[in-house]
Amino acid sequence: MPDLVLLDHEMPGDGWEVLQWLRRQPGLFALPVLILSGSENPAHQKRAAGAGATAYYIKPPDLRGFVKIIKTINETWLFSSPGGDAGSP
Repeated sequence: MPDLVLLDHEMPGDGWEVLQWLRRQPGLFALPVLILSGSENPAHQKRAAGAGATAYYIKPPDLRGFVKIIKTINETWLFSSPGGDAGSP
């Protein structure tokens, strides 16, 4: 079982449907689902929250910003998740 899911609502197919499906599964309802999107549209952020996303991160335009977001996700969600061990592969 994953410790978290990184999801882009603009992925090929429909990321919104994936998020809604995840939230309908009894065994996955508590699984953190983090949206990592290129969209800064507040309506997308509101829709993500309403559909059950745990957090919404905007993809930065550069590598330094991307590394910073990944570190934040690691420290915030992996170290704090039940049974999560950020040191494991």
